[in-house]
Amino acid sequence: MSTHADSTGKIPETPVDKLRDVVAGLIDVVTTQGGKAIDTLGLRPPGRQWIPDIDVVETGNELVVTVDLPGIDPQSVEILLAGNLLTVKGNTSAADVPAGAAIHRRERPVGEFDRTLSLPATVSPEQVSADSRHGVLTIRLAKVALAAARQIPIQITPPMA
Repeated sequence: MSTHADSTGKIPETPVDKLRDVVAGLIDVVTTQGGKAIDTLGLRPPGRQWIPDIDVVETGNELVVTVDLPGIDPQSVEILLAGNLLTVKGNTSAADVPAGAAIHRRERPVGEFDRTLSLPATVSPEQVSADSRHGVLTIRLAKVALAAARQIPIQITPPMA
């Protein structure tokens, strides 16, 4: 194997260089996509929690949180709000496979899920609603109106004589 530059001045890639690039790419995917990448790459051990996709959108008067929960009964999902922490958790089971059938691919998430996220604004715990449509859970949380800023006058105390 030669390590001399070719006519363009580049050193040809060795199999080790190619492997290093692939591993670096996988590490980049996992670090930028977190647990979702682990699920996508099939690296999560069986029985471990999976992580549903979540979007958080802030409007002028509310936060809208959407959670992808395809195939999950909305009645089996639990939503908890504690301060500015929102938790969505539940469980899904694998589809029944007839006896003697061979599973060639199983990519759909199975098992418990538990997502807790910090909300970007203060919300009113009394003004929260949730609905599910086509496997997407939508949670609406009304934002608390913060008191308007006001100027505080400074009292000047005369120096003691």
